[in-house]
Amino acid sequence: MAVTDRLNSVLAALAIKAPCLAATTANITLSGLQTIDGIVLSADDRVLVKDQTDATENGIYAASTSTWQREPDFDGNLDVVKGTMVRITDGTVNQDAYFAVATSNPIVIGTTSITFTQVNNSLLGVSAFVLTLLDDANAAAFMSTLGITTFMQSVLDDVSEDAALTTLITGSTKTTLHNLILPAAADKANFRSLLEVAIFSTGDSKLTYKTTADTGWVLMDDGSIGSAGSGATNRANADTEDLYTLWWNNISDTYAPVATGRGASAAADFAANKAMTMPLTLSRNLLIAGAGSGLTSRALGETLGREDWELIQHNHADTFTVDSGGAHAHSERGYEGTSGANDNAVNMSDNRDILTSGIPTTVSAGSHGHGLSGGVSNAGTHTGGLTQENMPPVSALNIMVKL
Repeated sequence: MAVTDRLNSVLAALAIKAPCLAATTANITLSGLQTIDGIVLSADDRVLVKDQTDATENGIYAASTSTWQREPDFDGNLDVVKGTMVRITDGTVNQDAYFAVATSNPIVIGTTSITFTQVNNSLLGVSAFVLTLLDDANAAAFMSTLGITTFMQSVLDDVSEDAALTTLITGSTKTTLHNLILPAAADKANFRSLLEVAIFSTGDSKLTYKTTADTGWVLMDDGSIGSAGSGATNRANADTEDLYTLWWNNISDTYAPVATGRGASAAADFAANKAMTMPLTLSRNLLIAGAGSGLTSRALGETLGREDWELIQHNHADTFTVDSGGAHAHSERGYEGTSGANDNAVNMSDNRDILTSGIPTTVSAGSHGHGLSGGVSNAGTHTGGLTQENMPPVSALNIMVKL
């Protein structure tokens, strides 16, 4: 057979040859019809020979009942360069594989050892999935490979947007859309947990009317938390360690006491199974920690105040003085005795006549005071032994804390 070089078959150091039916997996005898990679060959089938012991024999051949000959597009020095590729269509091992010449230029057919390497389909920009699509025999197989259901095919076949929307919101798709918009309870819980992880962190609190803590939270109930062996009354579990550590570091033992007293660290106390009492919250108003301007500083977790006070019975004693300012006069009645003389002595037993004129007076020169002593009693106004309510109007809720 004549050897013909096709310069125009090689473009910019890369040529993609016509596909081969099969590719070798080991050294073969280049004669006679045989089975290559599970494919029973017929005369003139194209075969990529790539595994010869003598690598100068590698190339593309036409199968024959006698001696194999190189194919016309791979029998001349200008037919192949480094990077020349060929696709294999069938075979147990090499189906849909691409192989490229890895030998450096120049290449002399029959003299140069030619090696082939398998090309990753991703380097070609073609995935195995796309190759499968390309191999599909008809549209139905193509749709099936894409995973497009009969229902979705009907949507694609709709001639207008309105028709597609009508198809989408009828039938089984209603259920699908409903599940997307209103997910099942388990999905809601998982979604809420994901949101809480993103929004809340250890020690964050939230008000609630729930009486059971959400997953990953504890209700503040004046109880205690700690390790599984701590005997804590609220939650004894390893998942409380982060909150335990936060309180240990930020709140004094006065307001978050650790059983038998605090040790060297939160980690040591937790490992020693010491329960920690929660900061007290039940039936208490919230107070912001810190030192407000002109106000008393309050520590984090601090509790104080009373709900009511008992009134104690008591008396108030005092002395009162009545003051008279300026001079003033006091009138005095006189009596006339039987002897006819004026007599200032008052004696009602005497038979005397009351003077009708010339009434004498006594004069007080300057100001003077009159002393008055007395006591003020609490009787009838307030009584001891009762309590005075100090609580403003309130509304009671529970508090959860993130573990």
